Amino acid sequence: MTIELSTTFWSSGVKFLCELQTIEEAMDDNCRCGWKNPTKIVGGNETGVNEYPMMAGLVDPFQRDVYCGATIISQRHVLTAAHCLTDRNTNNVGVLVGDHDLTTGADTDASRLYTVSRFDIHPLYNNESLENDIAIVTTNSIINFSEQVGPACLPFQHQSDSFAGSYVDLLDRWKGNRTTLIPKDGKDLNDIKNWRPITIRSIMGRIFSGILDARLRLYIKQAVRQKGFIKEDGCKANINLLEAALHRMKAAEKGVITIVDIAKAFDIVPHSAVRQRLRRKGTPPLVVDYIAKMYAGCHTQIKARNEEKVNIELKRGVKHGDPLSPLLFNLITDTIIEDIDKNTQGIKIQDENLAVLAFAGDMVLLANNKMETKR
Repeated sequence: MTIELSTTFWSSGVKFLCELQTIEEAMDDNCRCGWKNPTKIVGGNETGVNEYPMMAGLVDPFQRDVYCGATIISQRHVLTAAHCLTDRNTNNVGVLVGDHDLTTGADTDASRLYTVSRFDIHPLYNNESLENDIAIVTTNSIINFSEQVGPACLPFQHQSDSFAGSYVDLLDRWKGNRTTLIPKDGKDLNDIKNWRPITIRSIMGRIFSGILDARLRLYIKQAVRQKGFIKEDGCKANINLLEAALHRMKAAEKGVITIVDIAKAFDIVPHSAVRQRLRRKGTPPLVVDYIAKMYAGCHTQIKARNEEKVNIELKRGVKHGDPLSPLLFNLITDTIIEDIDKNTQGIKIQDENLAVLAFAGDMVLLANNKMETKR
């Protein structure tokens, strides 16, 4: 702000006093964004009606259901995931705003359904790895903004940077964990082995891990004999194969079965081995880098009996209670399974040589003799 005093050149000059008063300029509706309508719910998880005005949903008008989420970013556009629009056209996609409980129409009068004129999927979207899983949907008509319906704030509204080519970094607080020691019943509690550690990490960190896990499982192939930590029930299939192998050994009067239990299996996995296996499986470098950052500087906090909190850096092992850990663990055990299959003949079952059956960290080795088992 500049204040200028103008006077004639012959003025002799006098004292003057001026008073300035700032008046806040009313914000244009096009710039207002990101407001929240908080409720008085305490200790609950459900959000209030229209508490987040920027929330929207993609609707299949023929099935009459919301099948994907979206976020309002302008009066004509919503942001969503690219996979929500594959194999779809503008005739079978609608944008629902202002709704809360989808099972009833009586909780809010702000809900509106808008037809779609076009949608733009990221040109580098990969349907297998789900990289660049982002899209923008354009509505036919203007979305009417109110206290119940409005846009989210976009970062470049307050920055000149376009953020092109930039990547979001992981927050350090996502790397923090909290470990509680649970005593084992009837055991000598002076022995540290008789305490069971239960570790919990941040909710946002677990959500991010869950997203990575879902994407990686779409294209990473795991060993077919590993039946631990998979979505389908494969343990029964392995047990049936083991019974068939036992019958074959009994009939041939030869064969050796060895049961291997890898102690503290989750805790001994080297982080470098995880990165190496991810690369060998063709994981995009960006995803490998994110997972490496998730483990770099990761730590847990243990509260001792004297209430003193002890921070411990996690230098190896995969995280307990993390959605991504089972997949990372299986990738490491797959190395062992592949090596056994390569170097062991195994027992022939239905025209297939069976050398190993894996149940997470427990493995059953099948061989024709002791020498083969040792090898």
